[in-house]
Amino acid sequence: AFRRATTFRRGKKLLISSPTIAGESRIKKEYDLGTQEEWHVPCPHCGEYQFLAFGGRDTDWGIKWEQGRPETAYYVCQKSGCVVEEHWKAWMNARGDWFPQNCLAGPRRRSFWKNAWTSNLVSWAKLIHEWREVQGKPKELQQYVNTVHCELWDPIAGEKLDASTLAGRLEAYQPRIADTDAADTLFVPAGVGR
Repeated sequence: AFRRATTFRRGKKLLISSPTIAGESRIKKEYDLGTQEEWHVPCPHCGEYQFLAFGGRDTDWGIKWEQGRPETAYYVCQKSGCVVEEHWKAWMNARGDWFPQNCLAGPRRRSFWKNAWTSNLVSWAKLIHEWREVQGKPKELQQYVNTVHCELWDPIAGEKLDASTLAGRLEAYQPRIADTDAADTLFVPAGVGR
């Protein structure tokens, strides 16, 4: 299909996909070659444009909700900490715009990134319910990160062990030297697997 588009003077090639695995995602490579435009919306209170993102537990901004009550979801402005209720979402999207992060790509190779948090078709509460349902399920969590956050999945970060868990796996080892000519050689087999 791409080869045939070259015969048309105004032919367009569209690559549309969610990102996949970090270091392997073909769509991410294509995105990086383009203008890397992000959908930014204005805060209805302070007017600052920003990319709506989940944020996470360790950030002061992003999607937040009362413990155990996803229906209370709101967004905390990354720029000034304003609290934005979901009923502002359509207003923000109507005033949104694409902000390029890579101006060197030129106008002929545009790439775009938008996630589900700005969608007028799905509520923040529904997305939070889904987030809670996929916790502890790596495959489902990967799909969620790829299709809702529209971010790359890092399999290492998704399965990180903390130091105490790793230390708890230590085993005592008593070296045994075989009666061979190479008695002064110690061979310790080891393996690391996922």
